[in-house]
Amino acid sequence: EELNQVRVQGYALDRAEAAEDLYCVAVPVHDAQGQAVGALSMSGAGGMDDCGRLTPDLIECAKALSARLV
Repeated sequence: EELNQVRVQGYALDRAEAAEDLYCVAVPVHDAQGQAVGALSMSGAGGMDDCGRLTPDLIECAKALSARLV
């Protein structure tokens, strides 16, 4: 169920699951065939506010990097 949500929204979240008070968002980087070949992520302490606010910027960075892999 979680993986389906990740596919739909286009990013994954870690809500203090790996470590207490550590939050992370990750977005895929795709090759020219559309296959995920890597990821960009950011992590921070203290809640999801910064991660949530910066997620659109991280997605744009991943799209720009993916475009260069053509």
